[in-house]
Parts: sequence; C-alpha cells; structure tokens
Amino acid sequence: MKNGIIKIDRDINELVFETAFLLHMCGYAFYTIPGWGIGIYYVFYVFFLGAGAYYSFLKILRNRSLTVNSLTVWNLIFVIVAALSVLWAVSLSDTLDIAFRLFQNLITAYFLTDYVTDSGKMRRILNLTVFSVVFLAVTILIFTPVPQWFAGVILNFFYNRNSTCGIEIIGAIISLVLAFTGGEKRYYLYYLFLFFMVILSSSRRGIITLVAVSVMVILISSGRKHFTRNLLICLFVPVVVIAAIKSIPFLSDTIGQTMNDLIQYYFSDSTPDGSVAKRELYVAKGIEIFLTRPLTGYGGGAFIQLFSEDYGTSHYTHNNFVELLVSYGIIGFAAYYWIYPVILFKSIKGLFQKNVYKILSFTLIVAMLISHVGTVAFYSKTDHIYLTIAWLLPWFSYLQNSKNLKRRN
Repeated sequence: MKNGIIKIDRDINELVFETAFLLHMCGYAFYTIPGWGIGIYYVFYVFFLGAGAYYSFLKILRNRSLTVNSLTVWNLIFVIVAALSVLWAVSLSDTLDIAFRLFQNLITAYFLTDYVTDSGKMRRILNLTVFSVVFLAVTILIFTPVPQWFAGVILNFFYNRNSTCGIEIIGAIISLVLAFTGGEKRYYLYYLFLFFMVILSSSRRGIITLVAVSVMVILISSGRKHFTRNLLICLFVPVVVIAAIKSIPFLSDTIGQTMNDLIQYYFSDSTPDGSVAKRELYVAKGIEIFLTRPLTGYGGGAFIQLFSEDYGTSHYTHNNFVELLVSYGIIGFAAYYWIYPVILFKSIKGLFQKNVYKILSFTLIVAMLISHVGTVAFYSKTDHIYLTIAWLLPWFSYLQNSKNLKRRN
C-alpha cells in the first residue's frame, strides 16, 4: 500500500478472475447431477462472485471511482421493473425468485464488464467460454450411455435440453467465427464437435438455427468482394447434399428421415410428438393473457399459474417474447429488449470489414433472438453472460489480416 492506495498485481488478479470465470461457466455441467452436483455449481458461482468483487474493489481503490456503463444501467432498470411487479403479481414467490436471479445476473454482468477492458482480456474470455462449452459437451457424453448417443436422448441427462443445446450452439458460433473469420484453424475442431453434439440432441430447431447462423457467418465474413461467390456455394452445396442423401439408400433411410422431420417441423402443423401444437397453444394462451393486462403484466412466472388454472397442468410458454409480455407487460418487454438493437447497431458497422469481434457480436445476438422463439431465457445466467459478451465485443477491434495473425501467433 502506498499513499493509501493498494497496488494491483495485475497478473495474479487476472489469473484468479479468469479461473473463477472458467469454473463458473463449467459449473453448469454439474448443475443437475443428483446429490453433489448442485453443490459444486454454487461453490464455483460463489468463487466467481468473490473474485469479481475483489477485482472490482481494487479497481475502485485505484481509480477512486465506480465505473457504471450502459449495460449496468439497463440491467438495473429491468431488475427494478421485475421487483416492482411484486405489487400486482399473481405468484409472489415466483416473482421474488426471478427478481433475485435477475439481480444475480446484474452483478455477474457488472463484474465481467468491469474486468474486460482490452482486446487481450476479451479474447481470453472467448477462449474460456468455448472451453467451458466443450467441457459441458464432453460431460454429457460421459454421463450418457453410448447406446443412447444416437437415440435422440443424449441431452436428457440435463434438466433443460433446449437450454443445453442453446449453449452448444453459442459455443459453435464463437468457434466458427474465430476459425473462419479470425483464421485460427484449431477452432474448426471445436465447431465440428459442437455441431455433432447439436445433431445428436435431435433438436430440430437447434440444428436449423446453427446451420442458418453458420451460413450467415460465412457470407458476412466473405466481404463484399466474395459475397456473391460464397452465396452461390451456400445455395449449391445443400442441393448436392440433399440429392446425394435421396439417391443413396443407406443415407436415405437414416439421415433422410431426420431431414424429412426437420422439413415437417417447420412447414407442417403436425409432428410425431405433437410438440408444435402444444407450443402453439402455450403462445396463443400467453398472448390472450397478455392482452388482459398489457401494460404491466402479471408478475414473474405468472403464466405457469394462470395456465394451470385453465388447463390443470403446469407449463411455461417456451417463448421468451411471450413470457416477458405475460410477466411484465409492454414496460418489461421494452426494458429487457431495448439493449438488443443497441448492440446490433454497434456491431453492424464493420461487418464487411472482417472485424471479427463485430461479426461475432452480430451473430451472437441474431442466434439468441432466434433461440428466444423456443425457450425462456431472460433470467438465465448463461444467456445473460453471452449477452454481456455480445455487448462487450463491438468496443474492441480484431481485424483479420496477415500482420495481426502473425503478431498474435
């Protein structure tokens, strides 16, 4: 300590923070393991909170000021809206529980944005994020019996298959952008592995989302010069693949059936498990409930209780947009989603200049918005971390050119 100011040992404190961040991200792999799993998850989470608080506290002592950014303000506004909804909530316990989770997300996002202040830290956070997703995927393989790998139930070990598949999609997108746009070839291995895991999940929406966003990454990363060429390739290759699948009996009997299910899922009103009809019912009921109190909603988690009163079973909407409208009305919906177009606007400039971070920010937001059609994510810790990363990325420049690549290598 000198003149009343504690000197920060950057190397040690950065190592501690990044280790805590990695453990926190890997902790999701233990969350639903019966018995000891959830305990490990919370130990890792508390360790991250402690490391973040310590690092931010030292920065405050050094700078003699508290840094508050637009993301923190956005988080705080949404937490206040969610907390105030207890005054008219139909389910007080659920509303308080979700408000507390949102407050946790606010703290997590603040620590992360307070830490990432340069491109080097940003890059290491991306590396750790991809590693944590790969760790999750490997854990799933370990805890799933081999005969079930190709039976469409590989993610049933985890309590929410949609959320787990969504995490793998985010990891795959980060890997593809770093590999294809950033020129770091080893990330192709992570992308292919995570793509394989998404296929094994049998999540039709997940497969289509990952394919669509992957094509978007290739086209955007091509720049204006090669855009037309790569667009034709992206259109031509699927035609060739589909023709091969249809003409080869073995492929037609296996992959062809999955492909037919995907087409039926998106363009037909019926599926083997009737999941489309069920989700259409949840969304329609959610919109009906929202219209009865459109401004403020019914409080956090209200849909489950209101739906149960009419149908006798408990379900959530499986749609982030509708869930927000039912819970917090137009006010809460606007308070949550206004940050998304802000991030998109910041990332659009530089998309065709091969700025890796801006391309990644743009594709992450697009993928998250697509995923919100099929899952409720506004209070998810992992989803909020990915949103925070997407917010951070446009602030840093990571251009693809031979000099930068050689310098980093």
